[in-house]
Amino acid sequence: MNTSASQDDLPKTRPLRFEITVDGATIRGPGGELPLSENDDAAQDFLLILAREVGGVRLERALKSRGYQSRATYYGKLKRYIQGGLAALLPQSPGPRGNSQRSSDIIKRIVSLRYADPRRNAAAIAAILKRSGIHISIRSIERTLTEYGLSKSR
Repeated sequence: MNTSASQDDLPKTRPLRFEITVDGATIRGPGGELPLSENDDAAQDFLLILAREVGGVRLERALKSRGYQSRATYYGKLKRYIQGGLAALLPQSPGPRGNSQRSSDIIKRIVSLRYADPRRNAAAIAAILKRSGIHISIRSIERTLTEYGLSKSR
């Protein structure tokens, strides 16, 4: 018994040809309709790309339909889609923009400066660190003091 299929046994594929109309939050085609959530930004962005790239909708009209002002927004989404597919259109948190200024050595310095003089506030600690070549924001120092339970109670 031969279980391998020959080329002649495989179904012939033909291109699908149909029109898709977008009516609010529903996509309609010859086979039925598909609801589309207005809160699903990735689906809405994909629909925008389809309308523009496949449907030939003018860019200005496509942008207006999604409430976008900028062509750069559209082209950024298109580039992400081309490079990463649908997953690239999913919302992602930006994450940290750079490395934290609070290395373990700096944290140790902040804590030791507070212990040396409990009356010393974050601005005074920042000034001392700045004189020794360490530039760190007062807010970062306040955050460190709070994390270590060394912030002054009001």
